[in-house]
Amino acid sequence: MAQQAQRQVQDGVTKLMNDLDSAVLRKMQQKTFQCSANCCADTSSTQEQVASCVENCSNSFRNAQEYIHNELTGLQGRLERCALVCQDNVRIKMTADTTDQQMKQYEGQFEQCVVKCANDTTKLLPDMFKKMKDIIAKGAYHKA
Repeated sequence: MAQQAQRQVQDGVTKLMNDLDSAVLRKMQQKTFQCSANCCADTSSTQEQVASCVENCSNSFRNAQEYIHNELTGLQGRLERCALVCQDNVRIKMTADTTDQQMKQYEGQFEQCVVKCANDTTKLLPDMFKKMKDIIAKGAYHKA
């Protein structure tokens, strides 16, 4: 059950990334490449000027990728914190006298809690996508 929930989150994040790619990232990448090609087409520029120009062209896309990475890292952190709370809630119930049957019950409670974490996280993904798409489209990721 927990593996299925983990797969659900992974599938949701994959869909989010595919949607971001088609909605905003590919257009940004295309502009980056076109800008870089224009830098290279300027035969009056020095090698250093061309390299600097190409670097400047890629800044926006690189910053967007960094923003996405940070958002996904935050999402992973949220999941980990939730799982730790589940673990703490079960550990507090365990004593030196905990029976095997109680242990199985606690394992079930832990698994249910972790599944709830995954479900709650999956529900956040559409809003997260909308926010990320809007921020990237506006180039406001350095403020987020």
